Amino acid sequence: MPLALPLIASFLYALGSWGMKLGMRRGAHPRLVNAISNLAMAGWSAPLVLFFPATANHQGFLGALAAGGALFLGRACAIRALAKGDLSLATPVLGIKTIFVALLTVTFLGESVSPGLMAGAALSSVAVALLSLSPGILHGKKEGASLDRAAAGWA
Repeated sequence: MPLALPLIASFLYALGSWGMKLGMRRGAHPRLVNAISNLAMAGWSAPLVLFFPATANHQGFLGALAAGGALFLGRACAIRALAKGDLSLATPVLGIKTIFVALLTVTFLGESVSPGLMAGAALSSVAVALLSLSPGILHGKKEGASLDRAAAGWA
């Protein structure tokens, strides 16, 4: 059961990415998609404060504020990546966050990371590199290749 929630979260994230890309394909501007998705996340998250009674402290508030800012900027970059390129390229590149989580865990939390997790992170990097090879790159077409690089860059 411990893996069920991350699996559900991954599915919902993929579904959300698909929905944002569909909205942009149907004419919604990326800035509008960014604004609506962030407002929706804020609206659904705000009532959670009522369910977790605790005493507020300065460090906890600053940490939550920094996390919210990082998530906002990450969301803006993800939407920009989806607007620039193919969903099948941008979404796997966004999945590289497992590498960053492992590195940040070691660097800032001082926790050890198992060799299995590091191997998984390395395999994720190789998979993302392989997914980045678009038909445009393989067949010498530079126009499609530049579009894919733009999507990967924003992701």
